[in-house]
Amino acid sequence: MKFILAIVILLFSNFCMSQKCNVLVETLKGTYEGDCKKNKADGNGNAIGEDTYVGEFKGGYPDGKGKYIWKNGDWYEGEWKKGLREGQGIMHLIARDSKDSVLDGYWKKDKYIGQYESPYLVHYKTADIVQMQIRQEKSLNREITFIMESTRGGAMAIGAQIPKPTITGIDVINGLFINQLDQTNMPKTNSTTLRGVRYPFRARISIGVQLIDIEFFEEGRYNVEIRINQ
Repeated sequence: MKFILAIVILLFSNFCMSQKCNVLVETLKGTYEGDCKKNKADGNGNAIGEDTYVGEFKGGYPDGKGKYIWKNGDWYEGEWKKGLREGQGIMHLIARDSKDSVLDGYWKKDKYIGQYESPYLVHYKTADIVQMQIRQEKSLNREITFIMESTRGGAMAIGAQIPKPTITGIDVINGLFINQLDQTNMPKTNSTTLRGVRYPFRARISIGVQLIDIEFFEEGRYNVEIRINQ
């Protein structure tokens, strides 16, 4: 009899403890099994309410990696931050009349931002390249323009003008471009435009002794403004 009473007390104690572990997302409130901290879901767990979530929690919210299944069958598996999709993940949308659709890529504040976290990535640049500003335009023209300026742009040295930076080499690692247009008639800058670029495009750009390793993922037109300490 004492053994049975002990089991009942243990089960009741576990039940009471489970009630104190709260999930703060309304559509997940119901039953929760998993890790707890300060009466909130924290760690690995499984929450079932109107919707279902299995994965990592923090402070009562999905946070980290996990899979969320909506009541209509749609699901998202990937990274979360405070109950919102944030980072890399896959969203599977169940179609009602046609083929299902999938969004695979990156999310920010619960919104899909694209297949890549950023449309470009600077893998490496030498120290004397003191500033790089990259602007992307959605365009059917697939081209990249590099605009180069010295920190003393157009200044005069003893007996002569300081040469403006110029691209001296392009080593294509991935993708291709059709042709190259150089403009050297501007007062303080030189520019080089690569036309007919096939993305994703990655290249090592030499500007004299300076080097940039840069990659572009999304199609469109890019302007890359570069300032060199010389």
